[in-house]
Amino acid sequence: MSEQSNQFSHLPLRLTNQGTAASLGGGSKPSATTLANRGNADGHVISIPATLG
Repeated sequence: MSEQSNQFSHLPLRLTNQGTAASLGGGSKPSATTLANRGNADGHVISIPATLG
């Protein structure tokens, strides 16, 4: 397992020998833009191709 952890040295991974690893929890709250897009999914999907050209 220690060989695999070296591949992800930029991530704070906790190794465990028994049981399961503890969850670090976290995550962030959705931004105002994300919430607006979720509330207007149909309009958001239609506007994406227009912004890509």
